[in-house]
Amino acid sequence: MCPRTIGYHLYRRDGFYGYEPGYCQTGVPAYTGYQRIATRENITDTTFVDNDGGAGLVTGTDYCYMVVAWFADGSVSYASQEVCAALVRDVPVITNVSVMETSIAAGKMFVAWSKPVEHDTLLFPPPYKYVAYRASDQNPEFIAVAELQGIDDTTFLDTGLNTQERSYTYRIEIYSLALADDFMGSSRVATSMFLKISPTDRALNLSWNRDVPWRNDYYTIFRYDELTQKFDSIATSVNTFYQDSGLINGETYSYFVRSTGDYSQPGFVSPIVNFSQITSGSPVDNVPPCPPVLSIRVDCEHIENNLSWINPPDCPTDIAGYFIYFAPFVNEIPQLIDSVPDPSVLNYTHQNLPTISGCYQVSAIDSTGNMSERSAVVCVSSDSCSNYKLPNVFTPNDDPYNQYFQPLPNYSSVDKVDMTIFNRWGRIVFKTQDPKIMWDGRNMNNNQPCNEGVYFYVCEVYEITLEGLSKRTINGIVTLMR
Repeated sequence: MCPRTIGYHLYRRDGFYGYEPGYCQTGVPAYTGYQRIATRENITDTTFVDNDGGAGLVTGTDYCYMVVAWFADGSVSYASQEVCAALVRDVPVITNVSVMETSIAAGKMFVAWSKPVEHDTLLFPPPYKYVAYRASDQNPEFIAVAELQGIDDTTFLDTGLNTQERSYTYRIEIYSLALADDFMGSSRVATSMFLKISPTDRALNLSWNRDVPWRNDYYTIFRYDELTQKFDSIATSVNTFYQDSGLINGETYSYFVRSTGDYSQPGFVSPIVNFSQITSGSPVDNVPPCPPVLSIRVDCEHIENNLSWINPPDCPTDIAGYFIYFAPFVNEIPQLIDSVPDPSVLNYTHQNLPTISGCYQVSAIDSTGNMSERSAVVCVSSDSCSNYKLPNVFTPNDDPYNQYFQPLPNYSSVDKVDMTIFNRWGRIVFKTQDPKIMWDGRNMNNNQPCNEGVYFYVCEVYEITLEGLSKRTINGIVTLMR
């Protein structure tokens, strides 16, 4: 024993693998199928009782184990040799829970098991009987459904069932009848495969359960062929799901699944084959388009926002139109403002705006009404266009040019202003809240033309931003010339 050892990792798999470590190949490789089931953190702790975490081990399974030592730096030793063991076969071992006929009320289930061959005949002398118990996903309590006399009678057909809508679970108990009904033991439970179908666009997603004590190696999927009037195999899968694609929306397709497996211990029927019920489904277009990718170009001259978008590649193409969403402020959720009913039109102009500031989203809808998620939010700031600016001279002399003191053109995003203009002695000659100002050079107190010269102003500008109204103060001078 290496003195640097801290503890041990214990690994288990179903069935012998035959692993031989290569040179400097430490640990237990994942490709062997071994899984760690326990860790010991004391070098002297060298025992472990395996009961599968309290669930109990399965009769018929050949349980194989390997151990590695681990060290303080996280490294591990070479793996031990493989050691395998199996439970004594002293109870029934279920091998079949298979749907024989699919029906609402006349369904049939075939149930079979292997008889015990290593039971204690002194403790439990013959004769024997089996009692079969059944539960369903609708009625989880087990009830006795059959008694079979003799140890060799190991099959029965359960009838009058709703195999179309339900799965069934079975348990087999064995009794010695020498003196009384002396209970000898019980099999593990096994549940019939129940096939479910979930429709999607031009495809059906098939899934089924795997609640049995044996190992299912693969599944074969069968689909009904209208031309041959038979079920044909269309695929195999090692998983409990399969997507049948390339179908026609609205058409009905019927399926069943066949499982193939075995127990890892010899002496049982092999392969173990079971069937699901037959069930049907129809593909439907329930796949929404992908969210468009939005971009915005600002037209400062006309105070417009020109939206354009593209549809991502490799997405559904049956788009019927688009919806446009807008919010004036960044902390609001954009609301629907318009739609584009033509799928070939990939742009939209938002016009007649008080400001170019705001946030937008676009969504797509397909021909069957499936709505995409909205695009990412794209916001436009008032800074995208020229700020509110004032000139330093005007000439109100009754010619067609420069008659008013007013802001420079192409401004936007101004809700209001508080403009006050003073003469050189500090007297107010003009006031307004109109962002256009439009001062014609007259004194507001007497409507007389003001003298030429320099005038002072204080203008508080209330601008519409993504965060709301924002006040900005402009102090300046303007020269009045005639």
